[in-house]
Amino acid sequence: MTGIVSLYCLDINDFKRSFDKDKAYLSLQRLKKTLRYRNQDDRLRSLCAGLLIEAYVGEIYYASDGQGKPQAKNGLKFNISHSGNYVILGIAKEEIGVDIEEMIKFDFWSMREQIFSSGEINWVQADLYRFYYLWTRKESLLKACGKGFYLELCNVEVMPRPNKNRQKFNEKNYAFNTFSESNYMISVCIQNKTINKITKRLLSREDVIEKLKHI
Repeated sequence: MTGIVSLYCLDINDFKRSFDKDKAYLSLQRLKKTLRYRNQDDRLRSLCAGLLIEAYVGEIYYASDGQGKPQAKNGLKFNISHSGNYVILGIAKEEIGVDIEEMIKFDFWSMREQIFSSGEINWVQADLYRFYYLWTRKESLLKACGKGFYLELCNVEVMPRPNKNRQKFNEKNYAFNTFSESNYMISVCIQNKTINKITKRLLSREDVIEKLKHI
């Protein structure tokens, strides 16, 4: 069955005391990347991203030119995002993009014409919740199609439509699921006509380490 998404989330605060022990589960490439960060929270986010990939995706590789999305050797499609205290992993059979954002107040309205289309500007109306709703959808779509932020955001319209949680982009169908948890907004986008099922798990350190021990 297509259109099935699994989301796994970790709180970086659960790993503050066990960083030195847990980094042993990382691949050499991820370990080097993690240790390059000087800020503790950045290190923890990189650690958690690596642990989620090792536990639920497996071995990954990059294109020979170093560009584009990392790929799983087992064929699964996945994407990682982090913000504030949380790191989230999305997995599907189709190309997937996921974005999580802590809903922090800032002056986004002054940048509205660079971020939103005219229709989106009318819908947002300087509302912080609606800003993050559209922002995370844009980022998840661009990550799903592998474009990153090479396109101008104002040209990527992701307005919610009644009874229609999908749209065409570059002649392909993409489906969305956007929701908020506490003070965070999360969007998932897959290359499919619909998301038929989505499972969400907030994991403890014990959950992910126990799984890694049995791999």
